[in-house]
Amino acid sequence: MILQTMNDSEKFYEAFRITNKAKAMWDDVKDDVLDRFSRGTRFPYYNRYVFDDNGNRWRMVFMCRSKEHKKKRLIHTFCYTTYSIEKPKKDINCGKGILWFDPVGLYKNVQSKGKMPDGMGFICDITPHAFNRYTERYLKPKGLELDFDRKVENMLLRWKWFDVIGDKSSDKYTKDTITSYDVFMQGGGMLRGQVLNGLNMRFFTYVSEDMYYSNQKERQEKIFQEYHQLRREGMFI
Repeated sequence: MILQTMNDSEKFYEAFRITNKAKAMWDDVKDDVLDRFSRGTRFPYYNRYVFDDNGNRWRMVFMCRSKEHKKKRLIHTFCYTTYSIEKPKKDINCGKGILWFDPVGLYKNVQSKGKMPDGMGFICDITPHAFNRYTERYLKPKGLELDFDRKVENMLLRWKWFDVIGDKSSDKYTKDTITSYDVFMQGGGMLRGQVLNGLNMRFFTYVSEDMYYSNQKERQEKIFQEYHQLRREGMFI
């Protein structure tokens, strides 16, 4: 069970520990998911499954973003559990955070003994502070009142993995081996985070587009231009 007293290694171990269980569920339901998605008419289209392990409730979400993705049978999968911070801490917004990963990507990484596989072979920690900021700076201004699980899906729907880039412009997050990473979101805004080691990442806040520094706006425009060029070349859909 994930507790607020755990250090990073203990927390991430819980996700690695259930890799085989998550992959087994993925194998069991994937054909049913594809069949359901083939009949879907509204997008993004979701299928959700739940399993319990060691006091944590894990959600496995299958997501098809669009009709074009449906035609190509392209489905995104992520598995996550929540954890809570109950006691106030200085400079931290308390509440719920999540640990999440792609069950297939992480399983392949474990089976290959750490060699980087195709897919997302790492675990992400999105902190309670980041979710609070996402609510305050993106959801509320748009009048979106969502429960916690729908917030997670909303955030990961807008998440673009190709937008994860290293930012070495800030001394605060580049000392020693720590690197700052920003994820620019579809429609604007970004998650700020850091690499904890070769497989794990933590995102600690969300910054809305109106709060950008000029160089952050330029970086977003550049990464989106690169993405649209890759789409024209058939690399993305």
